[in-house]
Amino acid sequence: MTRKKHFVIPLVVLALATLAALACSAVGGGTTGPTEVPSLFKDDFSSSSSGWSTGNSDSSSVDYGDGDYVMKIFTTEWFVWGNPEESFENVHVEVTARNTGGATDTTFGIICNYQNATNFYYVGIDTQGFYAIFKTNPSPPDQILTNNGDWGESADITKDAASYRLGADCGNGTITLYVDGTQIASASDSDFSQGDVGLFAWTAQEANSEIRFDDLVVTALP
Repeated sequence: MTRKKHFVIPLVVLALATLAALACSAVGGGTTGPTEVPSLFKDDFSSSSSGWSTGNSDSSSVDYGDGDYVMKIFTTEWFVWGNPEESFENVHVEVTARNTGGATDTTFGIICNYQNATNFYYVGIDTQGFYAIFKTNPSPPDQILTNNGDWGESADITKDAASYRLGADCGNGTITLYVDGTQIASASDSDFSQGDVGLFAWTAQEANSEIRFDDLVVTALP
């Protein structure tokens, strides 16, 4: 399998220092498919007071914008993320993601079972069909849990799509990645059994990246 030219490196991470108080992110009904499923948490990012972390630096910014949660990265090999400071266990997470910055090797996706800055899982894709499921390590590089420790490439990930509906199952010792309703990969690991959800973007060799997230829904796994 062709290795993605975007490898695991010791990440330079922007720690998002401005953590707004959680508001307007109440439990309510939501849909993640044809059948209505009660949501544990949802956000369409129409309100900038819904509790997600924001921050700005010379290298990147994370903020609300035009009804989206927007991550901009201005340098290469840079990882940013944001969380709403909620704790969940055994959940399915979905979000719509758009790469609007033109950097085709930017990876973007979902964080789950977030304990702290060095303990969480994350699943991601780029617009060229590459994907991976990761587990953070206190000392980088992070561990790829799929494809015998390597990136994968899937024909089920449409190249250069206008948007992607990303999904992640996180619970019962399994982390699973979905793209547009199709299961792409799954991995087993039980070190982190619960925690916050989140979103991330990560540049490789192309800078000036912009990823926009919308319509996040968290539901309980069966």
